[in-house]
Amino acid sequence: MSFRKRAFVCVVIFGVAFLLVSAFTARAANGDEINVALASNGSTISADSEWHGSPFDPGGKAPASRLIDGIIRGPNDPPAFNRWHTDLSKPHPHWVWIHFPRYARIDKMTLWRADIGAPVDFIGEYLPRNGEACRQLFKCRNVNLDSAHPSISVRFPPVVSDNFRLFITRSSNKQFPNYCQASELQVFGEWVGKPITPAPTTSVQPVRSISLLKGGMPKGVTGTITKTEIFFASPWLKVAFPLDRPGISFFDVDESGNGNLDRNLLKSPSGADMVANSWSEKHSSADSSFRLVQKGSVVQYLDVSLGNLEKDDLTFTIEPKSIRIVIVRQVPNGYLALNSSPLRMLFNAAVTPPGPMGKLKALGVLEFPFLLHFPDHGSLLINAHGGNPFMRFTGDRNAREEEFALQTASRDNTDATVSEEKGDHTTTLDLEIDNVYPDKTIVDSNPDFAGLKRGWLNIFQFRPDVGILSNNSISDNCLFCMYEYADQAYFTPQLFPHFTALDMVRTSLDRYFAGAQGYGGDDKVFMDTDPALVISSWDYADGQHDIGWLRKHIKDVEKYANRIIAADADGDGLSESTRSGISGTGIDGAGQWSSNWWDVISFGWKDAYANALDYRAFLSAADLERRLGRTSQEKMYDHRAQMIKDVYYKTFYDPATGVLAGWRSEDGKLHDYYFTFVNGIAIDYGLVTPKEGNAIMDRMQAKMREVGYDNFRIGMPGNLIPITRKDYAGGGVLGQPHKDNGSDSFQDYENGGATGSFAYFYIQALYALNRRAEANHILFQMLQGYKDGVFQNGVGSGVDWKRWDGTPCGYEGLLTDTYYAQTAFITGYLRKGVPMPKPGE
Repeated sequence: MSFRKRAFVCVVIFGVAFLLVSAFTARAANGDEINVALASNGSTISADSEWHGSPFDPGGKAPASRLIDGIIRGPNDPPAFNRWHTDLSKPHPHWVWIHFPRYARIDKMTLWRADIGAPVDFIGEYLPRNGEACRQLFKCRNVNLDSAHPSISVRFPPVVSDNFRLFITRSSNKQFPNYCQASELQVFGEWVGKPITPAPTTSVQPVRSISLLKGGMPKGVTGTITKTEIFFASPWLKVAFPLDRPGISFFDVDESGNGNLDRNLLKSPSGADMVANSWSEKHSSADSSFRLVQKGSVVQYLDVSLGNLEKDDLTFTIEPKSIRIVIVRQVPNGYLALNSSPLRMLFNAAVTPPGPMGKLKALGVLEFPFLLHFPDHGSLLINAHGGNPFMRFTGDRNAREEEFALQTASRDNTDATVSEEKGDHTTTLDLEIDNVYPDKTIVDSNPDFAGLKRGWLNIFQFRPDVGILSNNSISDNCLFCMYEYADQAYFTPQLFPHFTALDMVRTSLDRYFAGAQGYGGDDKVFMDTDPALVISSWDYADGQHDIGWLRKHIKDVEKYANRIIAADADGDGLSESTRSGISGTGIDGAGQWSSNWWDVISFGWKDAYANALDYRAFLSAADLERRLGRTSQEKMYDHRAQMIKDVYYKTFYDPATGVLAGWRSEDGKLHDYYFTFVNGIAIDYGLVTPKEGNAIMDRMQAKMREVGYDNFRIGMPGNLIPITRKDYAGGGVLGQPHKDNGSDSFQDYENGGATGSFAYFYIQALYALNRRAEANHILFQMLQGYKDGVFQNGVGSGVDWKRWDGTPCGYEGLLTDTYYAQTAFITGYLRKGVPMPKPGE
């Protein structure tokens, strides 16, 4: 293939480019060129992220160090051979930065591919000595590395440097466009001068001058001191300050004011600390010199010396429901910061994953104020003033941690670096206990509703790094979940002035409309994705009365609504998945994967759950068109809704059981496992008459009693009888049965496991049929579970699903769908109804 046909472009700054695209060879350079990047030559490397959960790499890791170990993947090596792979949760841009042991005159870079996901658009750059910003050496676009051309070499005008950075903005894996991987990165040149010795710093041994709890304490605050920490506590919060370093070592909140403050939300040993890292110096609280002064509920770390980079003061003032932090930074010279922060808080997501809620300055960067919610603990309204402050978020699912790094007096550079500004800078940070839940007068008057106060915001786990509401704040974003978030956001009071939960819905929709990916993105397979996005668009537009947003995005809404129409393969009004739903057509005679949220149950072809969502989506689309005066589109979507309603009951009703089946497969067979959510959603959305609905619910309730399920404190099973092996995915997935009748794994995960997820539909169906006592029986037990915190216990705990005796059998630990059932309090108990337009309205 010719260079012209390969059609990539590299531009070298300050000179003429010489571009070499090479076939595989063990030697990438000839002559006397030295690969100064090699680890064996003393170089080190860092990266924006690394994958530490890989099932394919030795030890489950794919670190950046493999890029400079001299081992290059050959044409016959497996895809995961000796590679760097970025973390799965980290989007572009990606970068790797090589630090040479001495200065070198460099003039050539060679990059070797690993497999799919190779860099496509990237630049090479370096940081000059004492520089505050990187300088670009070359820029490459549309690079196509493949098995025939596994490497690219770029020559550039020689520069003398002790470092080289590859900054990557796009990679080649179309299915997972956020991922990037490579096998080897080589930088060629010749050594110049002697090895680099670290510059001396002004650090001295820490000074620990402590005034032991003298001075007055605010009412409601107590203080104690141990050999290692100073503790303050009130009924609402508990915080500890270490004696040997500046920062916070313990932090917990309890929005109820009951003093449940025994779990450290911070991850030890880092906790909250300070860090100042330039290219040549790296310092943190652990190696700083400082003076510690404490009086009453005020703790000060003064003259905190972070090498030659800066000297800071931190003052913490503790009140019963708030903490004020005043930070004074003295930066004698501006510097390029790798990850500097005067206050960096590392939270332990294995305890509970904090969910930030606020406006984004950019992906991964939060503006002030924002609400930081700790599921089952409480919320902090966080605000800051002075020094142009913002908060940078980094999440790591593998390590189960979230970092919130305060940035002040900083300048973001275009290459994802940050320059710290010279001068004296003061920032005040306020953290105040807050709590947001609906209908406070009613909720506060009845202790049975205490679970709503504790758990209402748990559903809103927003990921700033991708800008989308997700399973939790370090987990997957799933397109087909959007309507759940939007429905609950519809009834959620303002989170803080000028910001609502629906604003997070809008931000998420805008990202999806712009092409962001997520689980469930294959609309030919997942039939609930398109209606979920249409419904959530209606929730936002109606809930915020945002006609301007609607005008801007009506074509996006139509795109998803029209894809539902296009999925009607046989013209009967119902959409069909490309997954057939036919029993036993999966791995080794197991079932296929699903056409909806219940991804390991073999829903397929005509999907009863997804088509119920389609019905609501068409009503929503028609209503949105009506608001814009688009009559023809309105009538079309109203007609499509009516088509579904006309055939729904007769398509999915199973006379053998008297309830609705989960799906009708391509061979015409019904697959019925007494699905609680399928029968519930059909009643909720009016797809069956009240008479039909009551008959169905009579059968469902009788089956519930027959199988003996009544432990609603831990949620509900999605199905009441075992799913057979041929209708459940294989390959070792959670809950997979091995007996043909499915009884061996019944109650495990999606094969009948109890969960809060999708319990909403069943509860709301009982309310819709005015069977209030039966609905209350389930809802009030679940509210007790929300109060007791049984639905989550941190990422990875697996308590999002349980066997009927309460034994965990899930995987997320916190799954946001679990909290959607709370919405039944408003739509059912308070009789406000599902937020959806009626036919013809």
